[in-house]
Amino acid sequence: MCEAEITEVRARYVHNLLALGELRLVTADPVLAWRLADRALRLEPFEPRGHRLALAAALRARNPQRTAETRARVLDSLRQLGVRPDPATEILLRQSVSS
Repeated sequence: MCEAEITEVRARYVHNLLALGELRLVTADPVLAWRLADRALRLEPFEPRGHRLALAAALRARNPQRTAETRARVLDSLRQLGVRPDPATEILLRQSVSS
């Protein structure tokens, strides 16, 4: 009976996590930005905006292990969906290989 409201609250929560993560990324706190992206992706594992934030935060933190783990997570999600990454995500995936 409340399924629609639960879905709406979940979507709003994911949106807010990602917005806050993006703000943390531009204010030079990539670790917190990655954690917020991770929380959002645990709720919505196929969210492209979450993929981009997680990749960008891992790259900005210059953490090779986290970058590799995040890259694998994003590629796994895309494989499960059977889709190619959007152009922005593709750029970040390429950067994650070279870092």
